[in-house]
Amino acid sequence: MPSAEKLGLRLLGVVAGGPMTSRAIIEGSETKVATPYKIGDEVASATIESIESDRVILLHRGRKTVLQMHVG
Repeated sequence: MPSAEKLGLRLLGVVAGGPMTSRAIIEGSETKVATPYKIGDEVASATIESIESDRVILLHRGRKTVLQMHVG
C-alpha cells in the first residue's frame, strides 16, 4: 500500500480496540498539532478506514494508503 505521509501526516500513537474505542493520534506536519481521530473521521482529505496497533489505513481519492508508526 502507498504511504500516506505524502499527505503531510505523522502517526504519533494509537489506541487499538473495537471500532468505537480505537483512536489514532495524528500530527499535521505543517501545523505540528496532534489530534485524536477515530474510524470514519476525515484528516487531510482522507478518511480513516481502520486503526491497527502500528498503522492507520486511510482512503484517499479512492485508494487505500497506510500511515505507519515510526519507532525511534
